[in-house]
Amino acid sequence: MRIWIDIDNPPQTQYLTPFAAAFEQRGDEMVVTARDNGMTHELLNQAKVSFAPVGHRFGPARIRKVTEGLMRAAALVRHIRRSGGAALLLASSRPSALAARALRIPAFIICDYEHVELSSYRRAGVSLLFPDVIDERMFLEMGFSHDRLLPFHGLKEDITFAGLCLTAPPPTELEERDGLVRVLVRPPAEDSHYFTERSRDLFHDVLDLLASHADVRVVMAPRQPAQAERLRQHSWINEPIVLRRAVSAVSLLTAVNWVICSGGTMLREAAYLGIPAIGIFQGEIGSVDAHLAELGAIRLVSDAAELAHIDWRAESASQIVPHHPELVEQITEELWHRRRERPRPPRVRRHDHV
Repeated sequence: MRIWIDIDNPPQTQYLTPFAAAFEQRGDEMVVTARDNGMTHELLNQAKVSFAPVGHRFGPARIRKVTEGLMRAAALVRHIRRSGGAALLLASSRPSALAARALRIPAFIICDYEHVELSSYRRAGVSLLFPDVIDERMFLEMGFSHDRLLPFHGLKEDITFAGLCLTAPPPTELEERDGLVRVLVRPPAEDSHYFTERSRDLFHDVLDLLASHADVRVVMAPRQPAQAERLRQHSWINEPIVLRRAVSAVSLLTAVNWVICSGGTMLREAAYLGIPAIGIFQGEIGSVDAHLAELGAIRLVSDAAELAHIDWRAESASQIVPHHPELVEQITEELWHRRRERPRPPRVRRHDHV
């Protein structure tokens, strides 16, 4: 089969590209498309993944995001048609789901946060792949049919780190040379529909606290350049490090001592690797983060004062999260059989206008 993978943002490079290798091992042909968004293209080049650039970063305004999303969907339709079509789509993006609907290609979307906007996926007729710690009744209540729900045992991070050496990652320039504790911080996704002002306020309260610690050097992984510029608002004892280029997840996370995230993939990746991780996202907490908190793998806080008494130099590795290294192959096998057994989505009927 010819398999299409679409990558919409940097985190997706981590958990979608392992499927390219898995499908190629079965003899399938791959076509990868990627939006020019943050460090997405740089990460793909580092991973030596061939891809076609389609689309660019969307603006924060809702109308603009919708318009540019539809434009990217149209561009994806044109690209897939020109490149010879595809048997199925594996992605986590709305434009590619809409494009697959127009092309009558079965679409499989990976989702590990149930509070994102999912109605467009339902209307596009996609199948959802999600960790089984999320109760599928939530998706059924949103209007998804049972046969479109594909829970898997494990976490998305089982896919991200599949086949990677976690004990001896490639070195980075972040290794400790100054005797300071490295705290990696990730700001909120301010252009997402689930962004809250409280998340940004708490993030800057945390930066104020870290700026005053003589033993700490902050490493910031900004989502957009303006977020790095705001570091100047704080009075730093030790100047922070801003990541200006892409670094692989394993190399980055194993080079720091702590991770503080306002939601997102990086928090879960840190937990998976046993790195002390603190979540400061102030929106609705998803089932995966709640599960990791119950395991003791992450700590969820709502006030910077909760971090005031942390001994940042103390050894405090988190609880080990169960690993499922076979997950990529299991999902690949499932998609293979689903595609062979399942008919294409029905063609959308057009009604004549009088």
